[in-house]
Amino acid sequence: LHHPSATTTTTKTSSFAFETNVGTLADPLKETDTPVYWHIPKASGSSMKAYYACMDLVLATQSGITQNHDQDEKLLVWKRSIEDGLPAKYVNVDATTEEGIARAKTLGLAKSGLADVVFTPIPAVATDMFDPKHHARFFALFR
Repeated sequence: LHHPSATTTTTKTSSFAFETNVGTLADPLKETDTPVYWHIPKASGSSMKAYYACMDLVLATQSGITQNHDQDEKLLVWKRSIEDGLPAKYVNVDATTEEGIARAKTLGLAKSGLADVVFTPIPAVATDMFDPKHHARFFALFR
């Protein structure tokens, strides 16, 4: 069973985080802002990951915690070897789950500036990783 007050609290927190932690088109772009791709299933998210990996950008996605990197106690960037698939650089966080987003926030992902692009299917929760000085800049691809 889902407790009604938990829904209210989450909604208020996410609403507040969205209002304070997300840059808008009217806001000037800052060096401390991070692009966040809203990964909608079957809407070219895998292609976007491959594209940004090809550009040698650092990605924050579920692949970042493979090879036991979910056990790392601090943020780091690691490169997946070509034997494991597409060579890419990852931050050792998973922005695709609520637990992973909470871990990314605790480790200070937004403040670190390590991720060139964050991928998440849950943008309302992902806003909690950011703060008023380190905005998320959302973008998406729809088909």
